[in-house]
Amino acid sequence: MSLKHYRNQSKQLLKALQSGSAEAAERVSRNLPRLSGRSVADVLAAGASLQEMQHVVANEHGYGNWADLPDVNGAGFEDLVQLTDAEIESLFR
Repeated sequence: MSLKHYRNQSKQLLKALQSGSAEAAERVSRNLPRLSGRSVADVLAAGASLQEMQHVVANEHGYGNWADLPDVNGAGFEDLVQLTDAEIESLFR
């Protein structure tokens, strides 16, 4: 999968969480250490950042964090120029 695909998954997950999706909250509870094991209501109340959703997506694909995704480290120029400042910062953490 491409970096763009992972990024879009992260953005969709964040939107779903912000919309109050119980399924999104359960995914976050399973994959985000800060909210691990918390109830749907707790996760929805806590909120989360795009960077945290990137962590969730990476974790769901079997990687420890966003930077471990194969295309993140080997992204092409076309992928990199589309990144936001926050996404670029998350690559260097």
